[in-house]
Amino acid sequence: MEPDAEEISAQTEAKGRATLGAIAHRLSAIKFLQLRLSLLAERLGDLTVVAIKREVETGAGFLWGTVAFGGGCAAYFQLPREPWPAAFPLLCLALFAGFCKSGRAQFPRACLAGAALVAAGLSIAQIQTLLTDTPSLRRAVTVDIRGLVTKVEQRPRGRVRYTLRVIEISGSRTRRSGMEGLELVRVSARSGAVPITVGQGIEGRARLSPTPGPAFPGAYDFSFFTWFDGIGASGFFLGSPRRGESSPATAAIDIGISINQLRQHIAFLIHDALPDQSGALATALIVGDRSGIDETTVEALRQAGLAHILAISGLHMALVVLTVMFITRGVIAAMPAVALNVPGKKWAGVAGLFSASGYLLVSGASISTQRAYIMVVVMLVAVLLDRRALTMRNVAMAAVIILLLSPHAVLMPGFQMSFAAVAALVACYDVVSRRKDARPRKRHYGGVRGGIIRFVRRDLLGLALTSLVAGLATALFAAYHFYRIAPFGLLANVLAMPLVTFAVMPLALLSTLLMPFGLEGGVLTMMAIPLQSVVSIAEIVTGMQPSGGTGALSGPVLLFGTMALVFLTVMRTGLKLLAVPFIIMAAISAKLLDRPDMIIAEGARQVGLFTQSNQMILLRPNADRFTTGIWKMAYAAKPAKNTVPDTSQSEQNGRGQGFTCDLHGCSAVLKGMTIVVVKSTAHLFEDCRMADILIIPYAVNQPCAALRSGRKLPIIIDSRTLTSTGSQAIWIDEKHESGGDPAKSIRAIPSYGRHRRPWTRHRSWK
Repeated sequence: MEPDAEEISAQTEAKGRATLGAIAHRLSAIKFLQLRLSLLAERLGDLTVVAIKREVETGAGFLWGTVAFGGGCAAYFQLPREPWPAAFPLLCLALFAGFCKSGRAQFPRACLAGAALVAAGLSIAQIQTLLTDTPSLRRAVTVDIRGLVTKVEQRPRGRVRYTLRVIEISGSRTRRSGMEGLELVRVSARSGAVPITVGQGIEGRARLSPTPGPAFPGAYDFSFFTWFDGIGASGFFLGSPRRGESSPATAAIDIGISINQLRQHIAFLIHDALPDQSGALATALIVGDRSGIDETTVEALRQAGLAHILAISGLHMALVVLTVMFITRGVIAAMPAVALNVPGKKWAGVAGLFSASGYLLVSGASISTQRAYIMVVVMLVAVLLDRRALTMRNVAMAAVIILLLSPHAVLMPGFQMSFAAVAALVACYDVVSRRKDARPRKRHYGGVRGGIIRFVRRDLLGLALTSLVAGLATALFAAYHFYRIAPFGLLANVLAMPLVTFAVMPLALLSTLLMPFGLEGGVLTMMAIPLQSVVSIAEIVTGMQPSGGTGALSGPVLLFGTMALVFLTVMRTGLKLLAVPFIIMAAISAKLLDRPDMIIAEGARQVGLFTQSNQMILLRPNADRFTTGIWKMAYAAKPAKNTVPDTSQSEQNGRGQGFTCDLHGCSAVLKGMTIVVVKSTAHLFEDCRMADILIIPYAVNQPCAALRSGRKLPIIIDSRTLTSTGSQAIWIDEKHESGGDPAKSIRAIPSYGRHRRPWTRHRSWK
């Protein structure tokens, strides 16, 4: 029976009501969700405002101002060219005037203040750069040199490196090579040379070269930092140098030479008592001279995460100061008449100030030591004024002082790792202390049981937490600058740091105090035992863990990771969660540098080819091992099993497996392109006809001018090009046409840009 019209109408109406009800329900759900989201956003906004107010009340403004100032210093050195000298100072003044006229609105004032501090950092960095006028060598030259020794460093295999203040240089090409006005040079001497100490004259025939640039584009630039240190050339003596005449009056009034003489004398005393590697380690800890430590020991300490022991920083400074303060307070407490009338804590603080100042001078005053010294001075002054000693403000104050004196230090690995570690530790222990104060007091156990519990809770767990936090904070910078991390660094630090804290550093301080009386020998002999134990721990941990190589990381990883660390350490409220987006962005961009197909060292001293299996084939397998070692770590490359060309494979895929060499040069095939490295110009015309990329390790004017017009010209990379651009990384297009213009099929990235910057003016720019 078919439904009638009324039933159909009723069913249709029911369906319509059900549909309208569903739509109304959905609309109400959407409105409810919108309401909840709006309430949540309003709640988050209120919480954010409250958190910002708390951050401002706790002094976060000063900390973020320090970050802005340091960011401005770093940004200056990344500019594509040298700006107009008055641009950033005028911008800083304009922003500061806007800040003063901005009224009471907090957000505009904060933005203007931050921008003004960034401009101030840019201005300070530019001012330091323009005031630094280091005459630098333009090309290698052989000269007769006479100078005053300002620093002596022991090198591997008995070599010695001298830093000289130039008195006289003579040679046939000194004027063309840019030797006029050269002030400081570093020159090495072979083993067996006449011992020459700081403050004495030295002379001899030497081969000098410009200070080396980056091993590859983006790597650590040695010439950049030596330029700011005033060193214009480096090289080696041809034969043994002679002790020359010097001016005793000049050496006597030079404070730097006097301090280096004291440091060298202390180093001699240490080596007399400990002639082996223990003496080299003790010298590094006491006077900051690590040059005598062999590469095997240094590599073991690096891989185990214990290399920070060799860099005099907050740990060493704190141990020395605390030991002096402990002894001072003990002496005062042992005399009741004095203890009742003298504030022992403040007198101990004064003694700590003197000891910290002395240690700063003796240890060489590196960036990490300066940071530690400034922080210790601020802490001890706070103790004298009965104020809280350790806060994040101290860290920021130390950073500001160092950046005002040396803005370029912001790019130093030591600066970055030192401040990252101390900022993370201060922030971590601030959280721990606040949580400890908020918890109810627990029962204290006495006797042996209580001592064991306190030792485990306070000492072992504290040491483990310190090692973990410092290791995590510095891991990013270690991977970026040194292409490695220490997977078992926590274990190595937990095992080794008690020896350093309770044995090595107190004995080092005691031996230094006994040196004026000639009684340091026995104490140094005792110090050798824990030092050898530390090295043994490093070797054991290194043997247990994987290599820890990370390869070179890209710049965005460092930028995002640094910002995440800043948010985690500066913020004290829930705003720490703002670090999460930066961590995610760092993880997304955390990839190795794009490996090139070919890399050429500065001066064409070495050429490396990378195969599809990531093997690195070297033009000279046994030459320039320092540079090739950096290439292997940065690109995670494996050494080639052989350098004999595989003809069959070369014919199949156009990729050769090595260099073919004769008396006049070497050639190789890479992705169908022929690469020729010239040794002599006897067959230069044939090399120009055959090559797609022609590498000439010396200057030749128009080497391929004899080729017929219309014929493809090879890409010519000579010594002048590499002197002006530094090392070059080259990528070859897989789809290039055989016989086509090679310039359209390759992409080259130099270490130095096209524009002149003050620290590269000594190079021969085109």
